[in-house]
Amino acid sequence: MPARRLPASDEWRLGPEPLGVQEYEPLIHAEPKADLSATRLTRAVQVVTVEHLLWSGLAIWAVITRFLELGAAPLAPAEARHALFEYDLVNGTNWASATGYHPAWAGWVHLVEAGLFAAGGASDFAARLMFAIAGLLMVAMAFLMRSYVGRAGAIAVGCLITISPTFTYFSRASSIAIVAVAVTMVTIEAFMGLARRPSLLRAIWLGCASGLLCATGAAGLATGVIFLAALASLGFYQMTVSDRIYLNLRIWLERYASALAAAVIVAGLSWFASEMSVFRLTDIAKNMEHVWNGFTERDYLAGLQYYAPGLLLYEFFIIVTAITGLIAIVSLRVWSRLALFSSLWLLLSLGYFLGSREREPERLVLVLLPLVIVGALGIDYLHHTGAWPYVRVALVAFGAATVYVQIAANFIYAAPDANEPRWARHANLYWCEGATTIEARAYLSDIRRGYPEEGGTVFNFGIWQPSLRWYLRDFRPTNLAKLADLLINPNPPAVAVQDDEVESPFRLDLEESWEPTLSALTPARAIRFVFSAIAWTGLRDRTITITARPPSELAPTLIIPPPLSP
Repeated sequence: MPARRLPASDEWRLGPEPLGVQEYEPLIHAEPKADLSATRLTRAVQVVTVEHLLWSGLAIWAVITRFLELGAAPLAPAEARHALFEYDLVNGTNWASATGYHPAWAGWVHLVEAGLFAAGGASDFAARLMFAIAGLLMVAMAFLMRSYVGRAGAIAVGCLITISPTFTYFSRASSIAIVAVAVTMVTIEAFMGLARRPSLLRAIWLGCASGLLCATGAAGLATGVIFLAALASLGFYQMTVSDRIYLNLRIWLERYASALAAAVIVAGLSWFASEMSVFRLTDIAKNMEHVWNGFTERDYLAGLQYYAPGLLLYEFFIIVTAITGLIAIVSLRVWSRLALFSSLWLLLSLGYFLGSREREPERLVLVLLPLVIVGALGIDYLHHTGAWPYVRVALVAFGAATVYVQIAANFIYAAPDANEPRWARHANLYWCEGATTIEARAYLSDIRRGYPEEGGTVFNFGIWQPSLRWYLRDFRPTNLAKLADLLINPNPPAVAVQDDEVESPFRLDLEESWEPTLSALTPARAIRFVFSAIAWTGLRDRTITITARPPSELAPTLIIPPPLSP
């Protein structure tokens, strides 16, 4: 029988391999040991996205632009009126009425500011603190609106508000309109949350925000009425486009009737509590007459000329984005309830604020807010398209130019400089009602430091200017000019008359004001103003004279009688 041939290692063979001697290594020695320290230090706590970076950058820039050197610029006359009234609430004085300021709105705003004065003392920084916080609140509300305007749209809302020169300027000033804007955004977020998930708590929150909005002033009350008109129009449209009008109405009432009643009741109570805590009912009734005056063709033209410089020279970025959003809405690219509501809100706001005869620079922020929402909707739509890589280049360019204007208007030329030459005066578009010069505050502060802590006495030959009364708030008025520490003449003669009994008065440029007329603006002047902030028309100065007597001259003479002879 032939011998069996063993197969080679490279040949095919059937059956199991012959068992050989195998050495087994323990599994714990076969696998490499993990570096526990490296694992713990490289563990991912939070994945940072582009959205996180953008919101973080916006938050940091918002804090910087709202709080950096908040008290560096002197209080303007409008700010000084508010600060004096709040100072009166704390100290029981009547300095605000001496300037002719008798408010009948925004009671809760004045109470909060008075509380800040009582807690930290009266100062320029404290007079603007609440409004700077309101500026941050707007950015926070933009973050909470992500589910309504889109994630990219919410970033656009926060960005447009944060870098806006106008929003920044009034967030750094004692401007009640900026509080109205912040409460408006709170009201929008509360209403959208209530519409999504109805509850009694959300209805109460909406009513509280709505009442405080209406209590901020005539502009806030008008904004609340505009909200109701826009919502009513939108609801009527949605009911009429459906075949089941009555059924939809019954469903809506079944779902929202109790919430609506709670919101209305709370809104009325919050408004009543805000106003009646500070003012009288008769004063409130008189101010209600100023809410709906105006509205003629001439008024609309004058209003457009009044607000156009701020829209064109400061807020060109918001205007461009708003045009983009309107095109997207009209072309049915963006079609939602918020888009329709924002469009109606924008049209009604333009109709009211352009036609109203009560014009103030700070009211522009209430026109800009619906423009911001509409523009954000357009940006959110473009962010979902393939054109975004090209669009963002233009947006970055407009944003960089806006930041440049923001820094120039709010930090470089934040207050008038009386020492500038007449042919190159820098100005701000919102100095229509006057702005206190840097030199005036420095001189008045030097006067204050020369007197005791309790102050002194002052005699004014005319009506008090608000900023002058604010910086001399520690001086008590007197009816005797010869016994006063300070003599103030708000309307000094062109040629000073020297009195031998009184020291020579000091002429002080207290305020500067500017009317940026649109008719005198040319493209070259517009470009020059955007990049250098040089006014294209002349500024008006307001000069006063102050005579300061040293405190030692008015000290009473102490007469010591001789001792009695024994």
